[in-house]
Amino acid sequence: MFKHTVICFIVFCLLLVNCVNVNALPLNKYDKYYVFWKEEIEKLNDFDFNFSKVFNPKYSSSKIDVYDISFNSIDNIKITGYLSIPHGDGPFPAIIVFHGMGTSFNDPFLNIAREGFIVCSIDLRGYGKSEGNIRYTVEMPTIGITNKDNYVFKDIILDAYRTVDVINSISKVDKSAITVRGTSMGGGICLILAALNPKISYVLSDIPYFCDMENSIYLAKDQPYIQIKKYIEENPQNKYSVLRTLLYYDVKSLGKFINSNKKILVTGGINDTVCPVEGIKAAVETIKANKSFFMSQGRGHNYGGQELIDFQLKWLKKKIEISKDEKD
Repeated sequence: MFKHTVICFIVFCLLLVNCVNVNALPLNKYDKYYVFWKEEIEKLNDFDFNFSKVFNPKYSSSKIDVYDISFNSIDNIKITGYLSIPHGDGPFPAIIVFHGMGTSFNDPFLNIAREGFIVCSIDLRGYGKSEGNIRYTVEMPTIGITNKDNYVFKDIILDAYRTVDVINSISKVDKSAITVRGTSMGGGICLILAALNPKISYVLSDIPYFCDMENSIYLAKDQPYIQIKKYIEENPQNKYSVLRTLLYYDVKSLGKFINSNKKILVTGGINDTVCPVEGIKAAVETIKANKSFFMSQGRGHNYGGQELIDFQLKWLKKKIEISKDEKD
């Protein structure tokens, strides 16, 4: 009798599994991070671009037109920057450049535009001439850190997302060849955007932040990760809330959502004490897209300069050429 009951129960379970609507199953732990960002991104639709561009004669030349640009992001905060457009009919591949946490670039990146790219370089909120009450201090990475909805980086990432949409609206941009490029905080933002914005085809991420954060806060030897570690030590009652928030801002949580058609280049330094290579590697391993991962011996957390730009552009041009050949 007992054996018969067990067999019936197993058969019932098998039938139940076959009848389950997979789409109705509870979200797994990765999906909730993705859904959080998709809901936040939807809020951008409540705010018009109000895109403006003014010719900048100081940086313009016989081959490149440079504009001072501005547009509205979440909460109608005005974001400013430069837009460099090569002369010609186009369309041109586009590169959007995001700065790090400590400072903005204030650079139209003419050296990249000369290579045949439309280049957009912006100041995220609170940086440069952009609006916003965020200002970099050593405490910045802990502002609002106990709640994912209030964390300081949420609106900054939404600014970056809005930038991609703005550039996609420009007629001379090749919509199949939009690249995001960033360093440190900007490098991490690029990887997060790759998971969230389908308009991005290529990523150039250097010494990225937002990588395996729950472990990087203990592996890093310099700011900003160690500031989070310090906050946890001083506020142990908030440790769980902090770690929970970080998961929503971690490439390790979102990397699996990067479309397999996208091409990703991640670079960094073995001696980086700010964004530890172990954390970057752990985050990159979650990315299933076409990716290249290069860590330089002897390099720390420093801007790679023209040598890095040359390396990135060589890689990028090759990937764009391959993609075009595959379409032909």
